Amino acid sequence: MENKVSTFNTATRYGLFAGLILIVWALFAMVIFDRTSFLASFLGILVTTAITIGASVMAINYHRDKELGGYISFSKAFVVSILTILIAGAIMSVFSVVDRTIINPDLYEGQMDEMAIMYEDMGMDDEAIDMALRVFEIFLSPFGVFFTGILTYAFFGAIISLITALILKREEPTPDF
Repeated sequence: MENKVSTFNTATRYGLFAGLILIVWALFAMVIFDRTSFLASFLGILVTTAITIGASVMAINYHRDKELGGYISFSKAFVVSILTILIAGAIMSVFSVVDRTIINPDLYEGQMDEMAIMYEDMGMDDEAIDMALRVFEIFLSPFGVFFTGILTYAFFGAIISLITALILKREEPTPDF
C-alpha cells in the first residue's frame, strides 16, 4: 500500500523547475534564432518536448523512490506527471503572454500583416480576409495565448504522462500465501 505523501508538492517542485528551464530556453532561443525560421520552430518543439519529458521522469522517479519507498502505481505516476507538466505549461503560458504583449509585440503584428498578404495571394476577398484575421487575432490576444498554451500542454502532457507512467510505474509486490 502506498504512503500518504503529497503528490502536489512533488509536482509543484518539478513543474516550477521545468517552467523556469523552459523560460531560460525561450530567452536563449530569442537571442540566437530568427523566431520565424523553421529551424527555430523545430528546435523549440524538440527542446520543449525533451525538457517536459525530463521533468516528468524526474518527478515520477523522485516521488516513487524518495517519498513512496520505491513503489508507485500507474495512476499516481500519471497524476504526478500531468500535474508537473501542467504547472510548467502554466508558467510557460504566462511567459508567452508577457512575450507577446511586452517583450516583442511587433513580431506578432508583423505576422498579422503576413497573413493578410498570404490570404490576398490565395485570392480571398476582403471580407473573408477580415474574418480570418479576427479569428487569428483572438488566438494572439493574451487570453488566447494563455488558453492555447494550457490546452497544448494538457494534450501533449497527457500523452507524455501516459507513456512515462506506464514505463516508470512499480507496483508493490503482493504477498503469496
